[in-house]
Amino acid sequence: MLQQSRAGPGTRWQTACIYQIYPASFKDSNGDGFGDLPGIISKIDHLESLGVNAFWLSPCDESPNVDGGYDISNYRKIDRRYGTVADIELLIRSLDEVNIWLILDLVVNHTSDQHEWFRESRSSKTNAKRNWYIWRKGKSITIGNECENPEVRQAVYADMRFWLEKGIAGFRMDVINMLAKHPDLPNAPPRVHDYLQEMRKDVLDHYPETMTVGELLYTTRDEVKLYVEPNRRELDLAFEFDLCAWNFGPGGRFDKGRDTVQALKRTICRTWNGLRSGETAWQTFFLESHDTARSVTRFGDDKPEHSAAIAKMLAVLSTTLYGTLFVYQGQEIGMENHTADPIESFDDINTINAMRKIERSRHECSQPGETIDMSDVHEQVRLQARDHTRSPIPWKYGEPHAGFSTTVGPLWKRMNSNTDRIDMASQTSASNSVLSFWRDMIEFRRLFAKNIVFGAFDVIDDTSSEGPIFAYIQSGMSHKRPLKVDILVVLNLTAEDHVPFALPNLEGAKLARLIDTRWEGGFIADASDVNGELVHLGPYQALVFFIVKETAASLPIDP
Repeated sequence: MLQQSRAGPGTRWQTACIYQIYPASFKDSNGDGFGDLPGIISKIDHLESLGVNAFWLSPCDESPNVDGGYDISNYRKIDRRYGTVADIELLIRSLDEVNIWLILDLVVNHTSDQHEWFRESRSSKTNAKRNWYIWRKGKSITIGNECENPEVRQAVYADMRFWLEKGIAGFRMDVINMLAKHPDLPNAPPRVHDYLQEMRKDVLDHYPETMTVGELLYTTRDEVKLYVEPNRRELDLAFEFDLCAWNFGPGGRFDKGRDTVQALKRTICRTWNGLRSGETAWQTFFLESHDTARSVTRFGDDKPEHSAAIAKMLAVLSTTLYGTLFVYQGQEIGMENHTADPIESFDDINTINAMRKIERSRHECSQPGETIDMSDVHEQVRLQARDHTRSPIPWKYGEPHAGFSTTVGPLWKRMNSNTDRIDMASQTSASNSVLSFWRDMIEFRRLFAKNIVFGAFDVIDDTSSEGPIFAYIQSGMSHKRPLKVDILVVLNLTAEDHVPFALPNLEGAKLARLIDTRWEGGFIADASDVNGELVHLGPYQALVFFIVKETAASLPIDP
């Protein structure tokens, strides 16, 4: 079984750093151009050196792969492209040896039309599984499991137990609040909370320390609290998407929205001040997933000379806000979007369908013979499409397919064209690389979990709206008493240079510089007091300071 986590106070998932792997794009072990489970096993040393506590594995279940593996045809079989159930069992044992636990994707509000349940359901109106799906006029409107049916729920629970018995540590639950409902119907059944409580009682409570994180779409913050309030015994964590969608327009992902620094700051403040219910409801932090584009491009200026600075600044932001941290594969080396690729190369079904829908809409509103201008949509595809995070990981520049695969044919998805600048091997040993900085920041977050993970988040007022600087203090408690050391974070969210910022003049405290992303390695062995000084920040620079409230003989500044 799983060993104890290296997490600190609180439950192990609260202080955890959880790494997401999209298996098709992580590492190919057999030369077919498609990532697989043995490839993941071969790179466990990377996960260990990064310092993560767990990883969330996107679906590798049997699937026709129409929707990137999220159209599952058998919940208990592994798709042959990825390997076998025996490979998952070996993966669990191998992870256990390095004290990393595995979280699987649970995609049960819909299935593939190739799933045996659906085949039976559509075979006859009198079939025993006919009411396992939602049908209208003889058609299934979502190929969605009818979770109002207790037989469906018990079948789902049996599949969950199948994997829990093998030693996995929990589930990420795909669009769990929508539970098989079509967009024309209410987002969730009236009894969605009852069903989650039933799942907890019938399944999860029998596997101690199991963690659940739910993807909650189209929910308000008050609604999210209902899912994650511990006394309700539903979910442990929830994914909210405000920060990932901060610059979407009213038309969605490919509609350009307000991408001002002020809008970004407001989103961060609203999100991190809005969810907590006392100290019980829990937050997650993530900037990337398989459903987003790359954060370095989305939050930066797409200039190669600023790429590493942006990645390090975002690493500071990610590791100094409270909640459970999720990091997506490639984020730790600052992977970027495929901004130079032709629009025809974007082949994700979500991207294709969205572009077709927008083009049809514009065609209906156009004059006969009028050329449809899609240039603005193409610009947003290059910025926001989820194709970007699904491209293969470049392990070593100079090797075939940058070390991802030995295939002589094409990869399942295009490799980014910038592997000469961004690859895993060149960053592994470089002390000033994005990867090295991420390792240090994950360790820093672990060491100062009382401040960061469990602490209070207070924005310095004059940085909360106007200007490129965003600054905040993370302060913690121990045994109901304030800690001696608080943490001040100062970020330049823009490409502006020489941006002045007056450090606060804190009476009865010492301000010591700890982290500067422009320094070699990032961490500074300097305990001199800079209280009240004026600092100037370069493009996308981040600074972190200790606020020492009592004189100390030494400061723990080298994690």
